[in-house]
Amino acid sequence: MRNGHVRQEVRGLAQSSHGGQTVVMPSHLPADDSWWSRLFGRSGAEESPLDDLDLDDVWEQAASEFHGALAVLLQTQLGVVLRRGVPVREVSHAPIAGTGRVRFADGTVLIARSGHPGDLTQLAMLAIRHASVRLSAFKIDHSGTTTLLFTTGNPAERELVIEAIGMDQAD
Repeated sequence: MRNGHVRQEVRGLAQSSHGGQTVVMPSHLPADDSWWSRLFGRSGAEESPLDDLDLDDVWEQAASEFHGALAVLLQTQLGVVLRRGVPVREVSHAPIAGTGRVRFADGTVLIARSGHPGDLTQLAMLAIRHASVRLSAFKIDHSGTTTLLFTTGNPAERELVIEAIGMDQAD
């Protein structure tokens, strides 16, 4: 016990108690009384390898990795929806302005926006009227933009153009 500070080591972890607060950290880290060392195991003046990272580069790398994974996920899921002829059941609001959640009968949910003005609203109106609106085609271009074409099966009506932003969870 040092100044009311208790430190116990159990299997490589140190549990420190000070003033009713308990912090668990690896036992090889220093146990001084600063909040910085209790949280991160080092004093605020020490250098960290993370200090040299350029966060813009890190974010760009993470975004490019996610972007590729999203394209593969969309291609896989939309391929199933297209092959099975799964109809749209609902279009509802989404957390981003100008977007909506497109829900298919199999539980697939996309966050999407209109490719042409008013197309997402028209898709929502068709879903409300229980029209059988199905995905007729989709295309993922080199920039990762996923364009969806919806049709009611009526040759007199034009296809609706919707851009998929990403996947969402079924509620």
